[in-house]
Amino acid sequence: MSEKITRKEFLKKLSMFGIVSAGAGTFMASCGGKKAQEEQQPATEQAAPPADTSSMQEASDPCTDLTGLTDAEIKMRETLQYVGKSPYPDKRCDNCQFWIPAAEGEVCGGCKILKGPINAAGHCTSWAAKQA
Repeated sequence: MSEKITRKEFLKKLSMFGIVSAGAGTFMASCGGKKAQEEQQPATEQAAPPADTSSMQEASDPCTDLTGLTDAEIKMRETLQYVGKSPYPDKRCDNCQFWIPAAEGEVCGGCKILKGPINAAGHCTSWAAKQA
């Protein structure tokens, strides 16, 4: 009992397969991309900042007020390990391609990825050099 498939149905299934394959490839590349970046960095740069810096950070970082952010937005800041003072002198928010400069008279800037106030001296795992 072989069931015949029309050309239209075949092409439809083939295009869906292509879409799913492209999406899976993109997903896998993004998962593997971070690993590849970490492997290229020297071991000293891979070390994460100390886990309990929140009280020290609040004292020295004027951009810690997360009022108005949703739980998901706060979780994203944690997931990307945002800190108000970068452990890497050459990788600061203000030289990242996602940096949004502070408005005139404001201390904190913003980020195209993270919501909420961002310290110019900060850092997160999505840091990427500004394009010239």
